[in-house]
Amino acid sequence: MCGQRGALTAIMLLAGLSTAAALLGGCGSAEDTTGGSGVSGSPGFLAISGGTKIYEVDDRKFQLPFTVMVSSKSGVPIDGATVTITTVPLSYGKGWYDWTGDAWGIIEEMWCDNEDQNLNARLESGEDTNSDGVLFPGNPVAYSPDVDVTETEAKLVGKVLTDEKGFADFSLLYGVDYATWIAVQIKAVARVEGTENKTKRYFYLSGASSYYKQEDTTLPWQYSPFGATQDCAVSPHNLI
Repeated sequence: MCGQRGALTAIMLLAGLSTAAALLGGCGSAEDTTGGSGVSGSPGFLAISGGTKIYEVDDRKFQLPFTVMVSSKSGVPIDGATVTITTVPLSYGKGWYDWTGDAWGIIEEMWCDNEDQNLNARLESGEDTNSDGVLFPGNPVAYSPDVDVTETEAKLVGKVLTDEKGFADFSLLYGVDYATWIAVQIKAVARVEGTENKTKRYFYLSGASSYYKQEDTTLPWQYSPFGATQDCAVSPHNLI
């Protein structure tokens, strides 16, 4: 589960860094990899990286860009490699922001594990932590139109092709009110030199930095869509 991140975010925002830089990669674990791992034979190299900007598609959606790089074991970029990208929510946040005098900052937050423990989109025994008959947080994330999307239960799966420099770009789309309240795992898998290689990283779905220092503008994600009660056993249906 991803933990508290409010203090780090506030420090980086006051230093003038982008929201993407403040939040991306802030939700990590010992399972994070930077070079991927080979299933058999000689491993290649995969790396997932987030961008420095968040784009407002419209007044309801954000677009968060990523890229994945694929190279051979000797560091040669792989052109035309098919990369399978899988995105799943790991946890969701409950809490709220308030104006702190010079920026919007998190006042309270608590993070809860994805109730769908085996990611099969079916409510099963032991999964309904808050006893409301619904699996939270669901998957409020979509890929950009340039990704070839595959439907597979609770996982968001898509495919992209690397260019001549070994890079394949993709983006995540999500509603503005979910910004900063969802943490996802992004996993990339590609076959390099006959070997299946994979890597994964963890990211918060960030909000556009332009909102944080505007006192007279309502922060779209001021209140978590999952409620503010600091207890994972309380259903998000109870939004207080």
